[in-house]
Amino acid sequence: MLVLAIAACLVVHEGGHFISARIFGHTLSFRFQWGFLLRKLPVPRFTWDMPEMELRKQQIIAAAGFGLEFLAGAALFLTGLAFAPFYGGVAVAHLVLYRFYAGEESDFKWFKI
Repeated sequence: MLVLAIAACLVVHEGGHFISARIFGHTLSFRFQWGFLLRKLPVPRFTWDMPEMELRKQQIIAAAGFGLEFLAGAALFLTGLAFAPFYGGVAVAHLVLYRFYAGEESDFKWFKI
């Protein structure tokens, strides 16, 4: 179930970026890359190039990945499926570990925090 949860989080996360870009009239092309967690552990990931548009729209596209990922997690928990805790755990781990392997392709680089 853990592998299925990882795959589901990946698809939902990238789907959030894709859907939000389509809402703004753009299409994202994804490419496979390796991120390296703590510079040692390879982490498979998909990256894409942000379309040229207003910063606010770019921020929405960037945030939509984790946004949809957690919205799906909440919906799964409401269903009571046995899969929900696996998905939720992977989604939380993804958010916590993301900054350690995202590098220059981080979803958060459009936010000046």
